[in-house]
Amino acid sequence: MPSITYSDNRNIPLDAVLRLYSANEWSSADKPAALHNALMNSHSLLTAWDDDRLVGLGNAISDGHLVVYYPHLLVDPDYQRQGIGSELMKRLMANYEGFHQHVLIADGRAIDFYRKCGFTRAGRTEPMWIYSGKDHQAMSESDSGSRRVSPAFRSTLRRELDDWVSEGVVDTDQSAAISKRYGLDDVAGKSGGLLVQALYLIGAVLIGGGAISFVASRWDEIPVPGRMALLVGTLLACEIAGFYLWKLSGSRKRLGEALIVLGALVFGANVFLIAQMFHLTGEPYGAFGIWALGSAVIAFATMSGPCVLVTCVASFAWFCGYTANNPHMFCWYPFAIVAVCVPFLMRRSAAAFGGVILAAGAALAVCAALDSGEQWPPLLAVAATATFLYGLGLRLDRIQSARLMGTIARTVGMTVILLLAYMMSFEEVAREFSKHDWRSEGWLWAVPLGLTGLAAIAVWTSVIRTPPERTPLRHRSIATLAAGAVLVAGTLAMHPLGLPVAAKVAAGAIAVSLLYTAVRIHRRTSFWAGLLILAWIIIHTFIEWDTNLFLKSFVFIACGIGVILGGIRFERHLKQGEAHNG
Repeated sequence: MPSITYSDNRNIPLDAVLRLYSANEWSSADKPAALHNALMNSHSLLTAWDDDRLVGLGNAISDGHLVVYYPHLLVDPDYQRQGIGSELMKRLMANYEGFHQHVLIADGRAIDFYRKCGFTRAGRTEPMWIYSGKDHQAMSESDSGSRRVSPAFRSTLRRELDDWVSEGVVDTDQSAAISKRYGLDDVAGKSGGLLVQALYLIGAVLIGGGAISFVASRWDEIPVPGRMALLVGTLLACEIAGFYLWKLSGSRKRLGEALIVLGALVFGANVFLIAQMFHLTGEPYGAFGIWALGSAVIAFATMSGPCVLVTCVASFAWFCGYTANNPHMFCWYPFAIVAVCVPFLMRRSAAAFGGVILAAGAALAVCAALDSGEQWPPLLAVAATATFLYGLGLRLDRIQSARLMGTIARTVGMTVILLLAYMMSFEEVAREFSKHDWRSEGWLWAVPLGLTGLAAIAVWTSVIRTPPERTPLRHRSIATLAAGAVLVAGTLAMHPLGLPVAAKVAAGAIAVSLLYTAVRIHRRTSFWAGLLILAWIIIHTFIEWDTNLFLKSFVFIACGIGVILGGIRFERHLKQGEAHNG
């Protein structure tokens, strides 16, 4: 952690100020003379320094008696999530303690931060300005409405709005107001940016695979020095070009990051090729460990979330091989991978978060399986981890900047719970899992699993204590918690009939909550998902039961008719709701 010093000295080099503003993409950097004069004439000006590097800045404008306005607060992106911004704000506000009014403008990314500093929404007021910059406008306009609706809704609304104007449903002023409220002008740009980034990453992987295949086809024809030059040159070319495009010029940031990730993949390929080339011997998983270390260095050097994902995958492969040779050691890997990735999680990197939860969660199950030598401990580990992840996702949903991470956690948690319920619903599988009651060769796996259970209790306690008005889908949260708890209880019961019954009850609870959600908020996807899960439970049960074909045929027909009639009834419900709203 760097040693940060704070100063109110106004003798600040202009180039350092411009570098800080440019790094944060603030348009004030386009007016260096005006920016310098504005800062020098501020009522208060504080800076944060790491040695001789300007890493943070905040200022205040005030009448000196009643009102203070905080126009600028910036922290270098490489130093964010380290408390620098909070300390600057704390010191600035201390200068105006007791003032009647403290005012600032917060966009979508900073709202949660300023709330922690004590600021609240200004009653029913509407912020207004005349602004010539472009950096905050799109975010503040879209934040007013877009954060409350899905991207799919915004895309559909954007397509429909032109038709509404031509048909006279709304006039041009109303259309502009709707577009502004939901940030519709920014929809294409954001979706296009995500698509471009995805294409760059996919293209980088394909190019890397093609290059490796080409080299492999001519590998024996290339002399050893040529091979080494080719391997090292490819790696350096990817990293240098990527770093330049992403960090230095900033002209092709997404392409630059894709090249950085490609470099991490090339490094992994180089490890295996060099081992083959020099006939190195050893455990195969050791190569994955070297790959993980190399990609971690690249990730920290560039702060790339996708590189962290590569690190998680490679390190998990190493962990599986190492644990297979040392099955009864303490399962430290989940804690290590989380600790290593904390800086990226603090930066709200969705790629890093996805890699961490998958690697750490899977590692718990692997530890339980290898240490115990039985089948029920990994089943218990998967059920507990999935329940924790869904609760964690609900908790992260409350933090605006972490909502994508919350969506990932909820999706993974719900998917794993349903897959586990499906697997456990088969009586043959249940009998296999419950052959040996509470037997385990080792019990070290219970320590990390117990800590996961405590974390799940803490997260779910926070979720359940949330006021109902802040959790509109509270019933689904409770149903998912109940499903996870039932799966855990069914596993611990160790009964060949208890497991499939628990699985069906868990799936049924989720299905009922989805149907209730559909009826309450008119969501078709929830309705059909819930209905299909219920139909699957009924059909699966009758397939396994030893009943005659006539009864089974009757049940199948009844389920089919029920699905059709339920769909028709739900569509009528939607139309009645639309007519009522109209």
